[in-house]
Amino acid sequence: MDTILGILAIILLIISIPCLILGIIQPKVFSRFFKKGVNRKKTSLIFGSAFLVSIVLIIIFSAGTPSLADMKSPTNQKNLTVSGSTSYHNSNIKVYLNGDVAKEMKADDKGDFSTTVELKEGSNKIKASATNDKNKTKSCPEAEIVYDITPPDFSFDQPQSPTGSNKFTLKGKSEKNAQVIIYLADKEIKKTKVKNDSFEIKDIALNEGENRFTVKAIDEADNYSQPKEITVVCNKPKEEAKKSESPSQTPAPKIVTPTPTPQVEQTVDTMDQLWKAVDTGLQTRESIDIKYDYGFKIVTLTKDGDMFDSNGFVRDGYSTLVRYGREAFKIDGVDHVLIDLRASFTDNYGNSHMDTGMTVEMTKENFQKFNWDNLEYTPVSKQIEAASEYYFIHYSIQKNLNTDKLYLVL
Repeated sequence: MDTILGILAIILLIISIPCLILGIIQPKVFSRFFKKGVNRKKTSLIFGSAFLVSIVLIIIFSAGTPSLADMKSPTNQKNLTVSGSTSYHNSNIKVYLNGDVAKEMKADDKGDFSTTVELKEGSNKIKASATNDKNKTKSCPEAEIVYDITPPDFSFDQPQSPTGSNKFTLKGKSEKNAQVIIYLADKEIKKTKVKNDSFEIKDIALNEGENRFTVKAIDEADNYSQPKEITVVCNKPKEEAKKSESPSQTPAPKIVTPTPTPQVEQTVDTMDQLWKAVDTGLQTRESIDIKYDYGFKIVTLTKDGDMFDSNGFVRDGYSTLVRYGREAFKIDGVDHVLIDLRASFTDNYGNSHMDTGMTVEMTKENFQKFNWDNLEYTPVSKQIEAASEYYFIHYSIQKNLNTDKLYLVL
């Protein structure tokens, strides 16, 4: 009976809203329904009352209905946490899995409840009911959760090798919405999301000589594929030798150019300063490595992060960027700072491997626009992402983030 009355209340709400608006704008439309003159005041009173009554009825009939917290689907986790709340405080809660009662418990004095259920491979229907002390029961709509432990299959066309180009494009197929990631020397360099069943990763840079890449796919349930290897040999075209001049001509005198001063000493000095910036800014060298690209004037700091908490992991990345950036950008020849925060991930085969969990790169110009001290203990994810040249957070971390907790700690 409650369900029927609830449906009628929703229908009344749907009808009353446009009638209320129309009655205010053009009340004469309803003149045929009134014996006496019609005006905005009368139509507003009638349809406004209907609107308020429908709202009240919906609130009354929805009281006690449990609401479930969002649950990830698809997932590769067999044990799923089911939590929610009801306005029936201290009520008896039943959680149903595929039509059968999976767990029973009592809601706390705030109406909150939480439990775990064991999923079956494939589609799982989950719902909850709450019964109060008057033996009145309310149930929520079913939620569908897909339990998927099958690694994504993917294939790709082998790129041309050897090649004279300094970049190439990788094309292939995989399951819809999976991510395909390409690594060079265990570092992620490109990724893309599969649309329909195909993907394309463009402008993959090549170094001269042999380039060995690893390609992986990860599906929406966080299942990793087995890695596949690609080897591309890059033979950059050499300039053609100039034709020798005619013997009858007097050969041009050779111009002796001074040998350029090697940059080794300057690079060594810069590296020494960059490590001193680590000591001053981070006060430890443990699990840290730095590399400096003299041509692009970019320093890359690689650090092992703690994956105990996703929000804490990202906060550590922000803190490292600011604390190290303050010192590194004081050094001549440093125009970019890139933080590569690594973490240990476990694939569905139980194998653990280190991979990039977060990457953030910022230029000196953008870095110095901020008053970082004034931003301490405030959420900064949007500001840092907008100011970054490159910003990446691994999907397994991204899905668990709460942006309100991504504040800066110095």
